Amino acid sequence: MTKSAAVCMYLLMILCSIFCETDDDTVDMNNIKIISQVERFYLSPDMLEQLTKEGLAGNINSGGKVFDYYALSVFDLPNELNWAEILAENDSPAGMWNIAVNLELHRLKKDKIRSLYWLFLAAKNKEEYALNEIVREHLSIESPYPLLDTAFYKEANDKISDYEIEVLTDYTLRGGKKEAYKLYEYYWDYKHDKQEAVYWLRIGAQNKNEQCQYEYGKYLLAKGNENDKIRGLFWIKKAAKNGYEEAEKIVGKLKENEE
Repeated sequence: MTKSAAVCMYLLMILCSIFCETDDDTVDMNNIKIISQVERFYLSPDMLEQLTKEGLAGNINSGGKVFDYYALSVFDLPNELNWAEILAENDSPAGMWNIAVNLELHRLKKDKIRSLYWLFLAAKNKEEYALNEIVREHLSIESPYPLLDTAFYKEANDKISDYEIEVLTDYTLRGGKKEAYKLYEYYWDYKHDKQEAVYWLRIGAQNKNEQCQYEYGKYLLAKGNENDKIRGLFWIKKAAKNGYEEAEKIVGKLKENEE
């Protein structure tokens, strides 16, 4: 059986179940729409693999198709949210809006604050829904905390107070660059909490901290998985574009090899 035939068979099974559950000869039009939607956004395994690689490399159009597949064809929520975040990182205003909406629904305070970052970034990129939401709700992305002393970020520090962690966290979630790197450095070098460190490293990369982008790219490249390597190179290129010297050297060598 071909892949397209398998899909048709699957849709036929859905239709049969709908007819069997209906007391009369009519079919709920909503079910017909769902079936049409599933078929429209279906991707074969080969196509999904190809588009996934392209999306991880930064292609917004390809990433959008993968997002639609998970959101509108197979209804896979974890992968849907994962690709909304990837699209946001790829500078897609729609992706920024989608991840902002999802984070706002979470109960955790830090998720709601992070939602503001993506919402305001989406608005900056002229996403109409985000612009309207900010105006309607009178939202602000400003932190309620005063800035920490500049010297704090320059010194190695293995003892950071709970208050300083609170301030660093708040500023990082709202888009802080140096704050993100400080949190990554603290959890990686002193707390030896890899999971927490990588969490803040990725947020720092999203916040356009070129050093975080470079370090996060290296972290992904070292994982060995092909898709992680593709995404790792994506972040290395981002860091190079933002002027990070070590990243520029790597991108330069890659270009030489291609020639």
